[in-house]
Amino acid sequence: MNRHRPGLLAALLLVLLAAAMGLVPGRAGRRGAMGDEVSQAGPRFEAIDLFITPTGPLAAYQLEFRARAGQVKIVGIEGGDHPAYTQPPYYDPAAMQQDRVIIGALSTKPAGELPAARVRVARVHVMIEAGPAPEYEARLQTTAGPEARTIEANLTFEPIRAAADGGDPQ
Repeated sequence: MNRHRPGLLAALLLVLLAAAMGLVPGRAGRRGAMGDEVSQAGPRFEAIDLFITPTGPLAAYQLEFRARAGQVKIVGIEGGDHPAYTQPPYYDPAAMQQDRVIIGALSTKPAGELPAARVRVARVHVMIEAGPAPEYEARLQTTAGPEARTIEANLTFEPIRAAADGGDPQ
């Protein structure tokens, strides 16, 4: 017959209680401005989706994205959701080394095959060092339609959290 040791059971209960209270080593941190936990133990990763809402078919765009607060390093850039922008956009590697990046893309598809409503055009991956929660800023520099004429558009961004299992953040 297998007997439980009272000391072992008590230690296990203490570990479970500490985990429930957030006192487990390696999980120490504080909440940032957006309620995100900011790790003090090492870097964490985050992705930021960039969206453009054009007033007509979007054939080209250029934008600037940067971190204006926090210790952030841009580590990667993906393309968007629409077939016209699934390939990673062009970007300035020198600017990327300074915690900002200029991103641009062009599609030669016909107007009927271009996005004409809100579309995710890129995903920026960042590494956040310990410290205050990051604050981001994005500025649309130009947008154009299929006739190379400037069109009006709005730029928005949404930070997303990486999945706990290391898979796709969404």
